[in-house]
Amino acid sequence: MPTIFYLIKYVEELDEGTFGLIMKTSKFARQGRDLDELIKNLNRLKLRGDVLQSSIYACELFMESIFQDFYYASIMQKEIIEFTEYMYQQNNKKLYNYSNRICNEFAKNGQYFLRDLYEKYN
Repeated sequence: MPTIFYLIKYVEELDEGTFGLIMKTSKFARQGRDLDELIKNLNRLKLRGDVLQSSIYACELFMESIFQDFYYASIMQKEIIEFTEYMYQQNNKKLYNYSNRICNEFAKNGQYFLRDLYEKYN
């Protein structure tokens, strides 16, 4: 049975409505193996519609879901680095702070693959 993270591939852009729906239903998703679909789709959706707002929504969804299973999420290191670096590059204070939080939370949980990225932008 597909979870919300698999069904996100049908979402065209992250707006207030889709963000709210995904956020509300994400607690019912199976963590672990579903996170790869979430990460792939957030990387796609961050570039759709109002890019700044989509990026903010993507970060909030990322933190709400990924921070529940650092170990499994770290399997997607390349995609997480791409996601986080994109947020740093947007020259937006909120996205910069979200990126720092993502890097710090992974490090707190023994996952240091974002360290170089953190040091590059701080």
